[in-house]
This record gives sequence, C-alpha cells and structure tokens, in this order.
Amino acid sequence: MSMSLAQNMTPQNIPHFKKRRLAQLITLTLSLAGYGVVNNSAYAQAAPTPQLNCDVTDTTVLTVDTNNVGLCVISAAGHLTNEMSLRNTTTGELTNYGTLINNTWLFNHGILTNNGTLTSDNTLFNYSTLINTGTLTNTEKSHLKNNGDLYNGSDTTGTTSTLSNSGKLTNSGNLYNASSDGGTSTLTNEADAILTNNYGAVLGNGNVASIIGGGSNGLSGGGSNNLNNSGTLTNDGTLFNASYGEDTTSNLTNSGALTNNAQLITGAMYGATSTLTNEADKELKNTGLLANYSGYGGTSNLNNSGTLTNSGTPVSDGGPFGDGGLLNISYGEGSTSTLTNSGALTNNAQLITGARYGATSTLTNEADKKLKNTGLLGNYSAYGGTSNLNNSGTLTNSGTPTLDDEGNPVSDGGLLNISVGEGSTSTLTNAYGGKLINTGVLINTSSEGGTSILNNTGTVTNNGVIDNNSIITNSGTFDITTDGEMNNTGTFTQTAGRTIVNGIFDGGTLDVQGGSLSGSGTIAADSITIGVSATVKPGNSPGTLIMVGDVDLLGTLQTEIASTSDFDVLEVQGIVTLSDTSAFDFLFDGLFTATDGDSFDFLTALDFNFGSGADFFNLNDLSHFTVTGLDAAFGWSVSFTDNFDPQAQTLSYLSLNIFADDSVGDPDPNAVSAPATLGLFGLALTLMGWGSRRRTKLRAHTA
Repeated sequence: MSMSLAQNMTPQNIPHFKKRRLAQLITLTLSLAGYGVVNNSAYAQAAPTPQLNCDVTDTTVLTVDTNNVGLCVISAAGHLTNEMSLRNTTTGELTNYGTLINNTWLFNHGILTNNGTLTSDNTLFNYSTLINTGTLTNTEKSHLKNNGDLYNGSDTTGTTSTLSNSGKLTNSGNLYNASSDGGTSTLTNEADAILTNNYGAVLGNGNVASIIGGGSNGLSGGGSNNLNNSGTLTNDGTLFNASYGEDTTSNLTNSGALTNNAQLITGAMYGATSTLTNEADKELKNTGLLANYSGYGGTSNLNNSGTLTNSGTPVSDGGPFGDGGLLNISYGEGSTSTLTNSGALTNNAQLITGARYGATSTLTNEADKKLKNTGLLGNYSAYGGTSNLNNSGTLTNSGTPTLDDEGNPVSDGGLLNISVGEGSTSTLTNAYGGKLINTGVLINTSSEGGTSILNNTGTVTNNGVIDNNSIITNSGTFDITTDGEMNNTGTFTQTAGRTIVNGIFDGGTLDVQGGSLSGSGTIAADSITIGVSATVKPGNSPGTLIMVGDVDLLGTLQTEIASTSDFDVLEVQGIVTLSDTSAFDFLFDGLFTATDGDSFDFLTALDFNFGSGADFFNLNDLSHFTVTGLDAAFGWSVSFTDNFDPQAQTLSYLSLNIFADDSVGDPDPNAVSAPATLGLFGLALTLMGWGSRRRTKLRAHTA
C-alpha cells in the first residue's frame, strides 16, 4: 500500500468544494485487500475502544463502540452495520463503496466518503468532512447534524448523488448540493421531515458559493442540482440556489413549508439557469432577504403557485436595495430574472424588480391571482435595463411613503415604476382582465433619459394618489374616484376605453384620442384634447365635469337630461375650441316631461373658438346635433350666448332650447334664426370672436 499521497489528504489540504473527489484519490493510492474483517471479540471490555482498520468485503456488524483512526474502505460487496457507536476520528478516512447502515450513533471527525449507500436510522454527527457521491438516506427516526462540511454531488455524466432526509437534518456548518460535468445532485427533504439551516450556516444548491459576490466554488459547469422540500425547511443562515456556467441548472422546489429568516438567494450567471418554485397550496414565507438574481447572461426564475408572503426589510445600505426584502434583479446583457405569481403574493415590506446594463427583469401576476402590496413594490430600470411589472390578476396597492412630522418622506413606500438613464425602460402593464387598485401612492417617473410607462388595458381604480411625470396610456377603464388624485406632469393618452374622473386630475397633458371621458370631478391639465373619435360624458348620469384650462373639443359631447335642474354640464374654465368634427348628442331620460321654453346650458366656457377654414364649426349646421328621447310634440334649437369679458371672467355658453311644436311654423330652409340685421357672414364673424357679442338663436328643429 502506498501511503504518501493519502497521508497528505487532510481536511486542511483539500480545496473547498472539491473534497468530494477524495474518494477517487484514495482509491488510486490504497491497496487494502487482505486487511481482513473486524474482530470485535479480540478486545476485552476493559480495553480501549476497538479500532476499525480494515477492508470490509463482506457483511460486518459492529456490536461495540468502535473507532476508525486510519484508512478503511467498504468495498462494493461490503456491508457494514453499526449497532453501537462508530467514531471516525480526526485521523480517520472512512470510504464506502458498498453499504453502510447506522442504527445508533455515527460520529465523523475526519473524512467520511460515501460512494455507495449510507443509511442512518438514528443519529449521524458530522463535525468535519462528509462527502456523498452515492445515496445518503436519513430516515424518519434519524437526526443528521452537520457542524462541518457536507457535500452531496457528482461530477460524472449520467451519475446521480442523492441525499434524502425523512427525519431531521440540522445544518450548522456548510451543506453543499453541487454537481458538475453532466452529473446530477439531489437533496430531498421529504414530507413531514424537518430541514433547518442555522444562523451562520450555509446551505448551497448549485455550483456557486456566493452569487452576489460573483464567486464560484471552483467546479466547472454542466451539472444539474436539485433541492426538493416536501416537509419543513427553515433557513436562519444562508441558502443559495445558484448556478454558474453553460448547461448548469439549480432548482429549489418547495412542496411543503419554506421559511426564510435570513438569506435565500436564487441566482444564475454566465449562461446558467436557476429556478425556485413554490408549488400550489404551499407556503413560502420571507422575513429576511429573498433574492432572485441573474448576471452576465444567466436566467433566474422564481415561480409561486402557492402563498408567498414577504415581510423582509433592508437592515443596511448594502447593494442597490439593501440586504432585505424580496428582490428580483438582473444585471448585464442577456441576463433575465423572472418572478411569476400564479398563487397569492403578499408584500408587507420591500419587493423590488430591477434591471441594469442591458438586463431584463419581469414580475408577472397571472390572471385570477392576487398580488397585494402594503409596503414598497418597486419596478426599477437603470443604465439600459428593462424592467416589467405585468398584472393580469388583481394587484392591490395600499403602500405609502413614511413621512416625518413636517410631511417629508423618510422612507419609500407604495407602488413605484421608475427608470433612470438613457435606454432604460420600466413598464407597469395592467392587462385586459387585470385589476389594479390603488389606495396608497403610485409613482410613475423617469429621469436622465429613462422611460417609464404605465399601460392599462384592464381596470385601474385610483382611490389614492398617482404621481406621473412620464407616460400613461389607457385603452381600458381608468377610474379616478372621489378620493383619488392624479398629479400629472407627463402625458396621459387614451386610445380606447374610458377614463372616469370623479376626483382630481391635475397638470400635464390629457389626450383622449378615443373612447370616453366622464365623471363629476375636476381636470386641470396644461393641455386637454378630446379627439375626433372620443366622447365626453360629463357627470355620472347626469352631473358636471369641470375642465380648468383650454380644451380642444374635436369629438363628441354627450349630454344626459333628466330634468331642467338635473342635466349634464361641461364647464370649461378656459377657451373651448370647436371644429368641423365636433358633435353634440342629447339624451333625454324616459321620465322627462318637456315644457315649452325649457332651456339647458350644456357647455360653458370663458371663451369659445369656433375655428376657421376647413376646421370651422358652423352652429347653423344642425347635423352636428342629435336629440334622442324628446317628446315628438316638441321641437328644439341651439343657441349661443356670448358673455366674453376677460376682466369679469364671466362664462359664455351653448344652450339647448325646447319649444312646443305648434308654436312654430314651418321654418324657412334658407333662413338663419338670428337678428334680422345679421347675415350668415356676420354670424360667422361673431362666432369667431371678430364681430359684436350677443345671444344668437340658431335654426330651429321640429320633431
């Protein structure tokens, strides 16, 4: 037997993460055949503890306490059963290629390597190095306690190393489930089993020891690493589900209860893929740092089909978002981080989706699922990154910033969609069928050339505050309730659907190109345009909608009339511009009783601009007006009252006038209902603001 190389293979001389290759090295340097089997009867009871120094080639049963102080190999045909106490001392190197069964206590203070089958049915203590490249089973009656380094892994294509816990597995040291070069490693915490990763300990699934730091454990890529929890997994230390390199995968699957009180990081770098899955009806609870991280071309996924609750908060300023909360972050070209909720996701602290330097991060809340935020839910992009928050289910935000006594924010809160820097894009999409309910603060903002977009094709209900200095697009339903407020210094564009303003819409640009605008609130935008294909419906059947500022009314104004005191009014505290495309629809309630002389001032403004040229709005052309629901015994006309006075700020208005049909003869089709001295050209001049100001009665219409 050659001992020189083996004597140098002490735990201190074995590279980190490569100790599991020790069994192969020992095999190359040992020739132990002929050492015989254990003969426990050779020792008297009063003698020192028997020493295991052997080559086990057949069935051996240890019935007394036994120490291994040197080299011991259990061959492929060997079968060693421990019925008392087996201690692998600091100088011991115990390697199993066959079967090792522990029915009492197995203490490892040296190097214990399992390339075959190791089953613990009682207690297995590891204080030094335990390497498993075969099958290690901790039964339901057993407790595996790791205070040293425990490695479960394979580095050979087509081979699998398995660590299965059906009892208790407590890690207070380093437990690594890592394979490379086509190998597969699987760590399974079975149903009703308990796996605890204590404070200061490291539980790693994958070939990356520190994903945030960018370090690797020295193994090459190409391995498949799986950590499956069907029982209870509690992390109070550091749990990595991380992979490094092309064709390398790390998967952490929770089909039980997973609680993270410290650091749980799923990460992928340089072409690798890592996935954390919380299955349906299962619970993943975070009170520390739960990170889904990709860098340098990696792909990282966090999929929740059960219940994911985040209460983690940053406890320091480390990193861009501190070291707490739920982070879905990507960094560098080709990197992708995806957080998908197909269950129930509740954030009570900090949940961040972020991308930098060409990377892409996406948080998706699927149809019929719930994402609830009471803390900070952020969608961030910077320096060319693309970040997406997609909601097809129900997203409820009640988060608000924490304010000091003077009302200044001292910590972030709410739903934030933010981009910083050229080429950066943050998009918050509320898809068709999705519901976004805001009772807190929602901020859509960009700076330094970034672009932030809030795109709604579903239903947005704002009972709180929305601050926008970038882009909002709507083709669904956007409802600003009586308690809601929109502070806009950017653009709000609607191409279809409807916007309802019963609260406040303040500032910026409001461009309604299609669909409808309704409500009984106040719109005080810098620019208000009602496009050709759009309709304004003041009130909520009926009511008054106030617009502060100038309005281009190029589409349709719909006026509902319930009585002479209850009808829709559009009040413009500025100049209203009409065009040849402007139209007016009047809808009478079925219970309305008309009376000769009824009049309705339906559009008021400080001043009217009736356009010019091809855009001229001709009030005498009654084809711009339609009346529905009026008793056939009555006719109607439209009149304009000009009270323009820049000093007094009095309102001019358009009125719909009702008269009994028998009080008017057949109108002259060539006549203009105006003072006799005012011809058609003079009327046009008046309406454009160039002639005298007066009340003008237009052509009458009879039923």
